[in-house]
This record gives sequence, C-alpha cells and structure tokens, in this order.
Amino acid sequence: MKTQANFFIALLLAGIALITGAATRPADRMIVHITKGDAAKTIGVEIANLQHQCTRVAVLDLDGRCWFSELVTEADRYAKILNLSAIPNGDYYCYVGNAKGQYIQSFRIDGGSMAFAAHSVSGNPGAAILFRTGYSARAVIARIDNTDHETVQLRLANLQQQDYRIRLNVAGGDVVYEEKVGGEYGFAQLFNMAGMAKGRYVMSVKSGAGLLIQHFDLNKTGIEWGVLERLEPFTDKREDLAKQ
Repeated sequence: MKTQANFFIALLLAGIALITGAATRPADRMIVHITKGDAAKTIGVEIANLQHQCTRVAVLDLDGRCWFSELVTEADRYAKILNLSAIPNGDYYCYVGNAKGQYIQSFRIDGGSMAFAAHSVSGNPGAAILFRTGYSARAVIARIDNTDHETVQLRLANLQQQDYRIRLNVAGGDVVYEEKVGGEYGFAQLFNMAGMAKGRYVMSVKSGAGLLIQHFDLNKTGIEWGVLERLEPFTDKREDLAKQ
C-alpha cells in the first residue's frame, strides 16, 4: 500500500514538473503590441520574444507604398514611437513580420487625428459583414469566404451605386489586384490564389469613409482566415487595440 502511495506521489510530482516546464518554455511566436502614441500622429510599436529573428517593421498605404521601414536583427525585444507627422491624410497599416508570424494594425490619419481600425477574429467565413461608408445610413453588406482551398470569394450588396475600390495586397508589399466598381447595387468576384506565393494577404474594400480589411494566409493546406478590420465614419474615439 505504501509503495502504491509513493508511486502516485512520484507521478504527481512528475506532472507538476512537466506543467512548470511548459509554462516557462518560450513561446514560438512573437508578441506584438501596437498603440496610438501620446503625441498626435504617432504610434507605439512594442515587440517581445523576437528570438533574434530578422523582423521587419513598416508602415504602408493600401497602394503598397512604404512610408516607414526598419529591419530589426539580433534582438529579443523592440520598442519604438513612430512619428507619422509627415504622412498625408489617408488609410495605412503598420506591419510587423518575420519567419514566425505577421501582424497588422490598420489606421486612418485625418488632419491631426488618428483612428485605429476595430478588429475581430473572422471565425465565420461567409457570414454577413456590415460596414458604413458615410454616404447614407444604410450599411454595405459584405461576405468573404473561400469556395475551395485556393479560391477566395468576395460578395458585396447594397452598394447604392457608389464608387468602391477593391484591392488585394501582399502583406507588407505590393498590390496584386485592384478594381474600381461604380454605379452598381451588387458585386461578386472570385480570386484564384493558385500559383500565388505562400504568405499573408490583405483584401480591402474602400468607399467614402468606410474601409473593410480581411486578412488571410495562403499556406500549404490552403486558405486560413485571419483578422477582420473595419474603419467607419466617426471611429477616432475608439480605444487602442493590441494585436498578437
């Protein structure tokens, strides 16, 4: 009986040791925190657990033009306030990427104010997404999903014959598709990703003061949906958002 009790005690201690080891083991992915700075038109970028990976920090617009870029090497942490006072009004995103992962926070500069995009995890591809453009009180209805493992489908309804610009960007890089839509009530498009480079992509739908951004990864198994971001009129009072 005593031998059996000792066995269970040893087993319990071994389990505690395993749990402790797992809790203290460094995470595989970097941790990114992006916030609005205290001064106007500034953002703070903090990165932990870089594990000395070569990491790019950049600010780009939706045309793929780069306004800031820095390579971080041989470091485990990074912290910097980016002064964006020389950047004109418009929609941008802050990009942080290395071999372990890629992170994006979209934002808008309008005069002396800055608005961060509200974001949520897109766990239900094909569900109706509502976003407002400022043209009227009626919201545009968007649905984004995939018809197979390498084809993205975009459907838009209630466009009210306004002008829209649709872009597909390589995250942190160039525009690979762009189309302007006007005078329509609805729109649908398939994006065949076969043969495209593996990695993170950013699809955006822009009209007036409304902007919808869907992130997704193209990997060996197909399309993996990521964060959904939304910028709408009068969002500059939103709280800062952290992304990881």
